[in-house]
Amino acid sequence: MAKLYVSEYATISNMPTVVGQVPLEPPLTEYVLDYTAGMVTSPPFQQGTRMVRMNTDAVCSLVIGSNPAATTQNGRWAKDQTECRGVPEGQGFKVSVISNV
Repeated sequence: MAKLYVSEYATISNMPTVVGQVPLEPPLTEYVLDYTAGMVTSPPFQQGTRMVRMNTDAVCSLVIGSNPAATTQNGRWAKDQTECRGVPEGQGFKVSVISNV
């Protein structure tokens, strides 16, 4: 199976003693996209989402946008890759993911 684990965050926490930012728990929502059978697109991000944390358990390509449709030409992610991405708040963006070898 090929799954993308998604967590949406509204607040980014500033850490006063170090350089960097991390999402402030708890997330607004969490869900799993199963792209085993082909390309799949998430529901629109929550109204207050500013950061999305994603982890994939299989090699994939994904794209984020207002009407995304992932292809194998989009950015490729390695198995077990985890990343955080900032997104425009309240724009109805989604993530679309597809298997890639």
